[in-house]
Amino acid sequence: MSMGMRELRRGLAAVSLSVLAPVPGFAALAFNWEFTPSYQQLLPTDTYEIIGTLTNTGSTKIVGITYLESWYGSIGPYISAWNWNPDFWTDYYSGLDIDPGESFTFWIANVDIVNAPAGSYTGVADAAPYQTRIGVVDDVGAYSGEVAVSGRLDLQIPEPSVIGLAALALLGAGLARRGAAARRG
Repeated sequence: MSMGMRELRRGLAAVSLSVLAPVPGFAALAFNWEFTPSYQQLLPTDTYEIIGTLTNTGSTKIVGITYLESWYGSIGPYISAWNWNPDFWTDYYSGLDIDPGESFTFWIANVDIVNAPAGSYTGVADAAPYQTRIGVVDDVGAYSGEVAVSGRLDLQIPEPSVIGLAALALLGAGLARRGAAARRG
């Protein structure tokens, strides 16, 4: 790699880090993020929910969410509709009361997928540069700035034959239970 290219790369890394660094009022603030549930099994044409749990690992109270960005992850090519919670900003922009160490769970969106082949997918990415990002305001009015949050939502779409076998197994269990109830009754 040439000397000029190396210096350019270092410069870009420094700019990226400075843009993502929180402002001084949030010097100790970091976020842990979990998606609830963090694993969902879907049909090839289905809907999944993005429900996030945010943990305040900083030293000040969070009173509002002012910025949220979630990336699609690897399921993106099969998304037919992204339906945001219509009350997200009304419910979470202000009026929160999340003390340091507390967690808070909120609904972000329902996402429709169509014709996704069997396989494992990421519903929301956690790998740079496609991390979920969030910004919050604390109780003294300081804004965190844009903070990348770790955590990912994993989706699994089974082979159609697996879905069929599972349906047969459930049907068989239901018939066996019905037969046992009829013998007792």
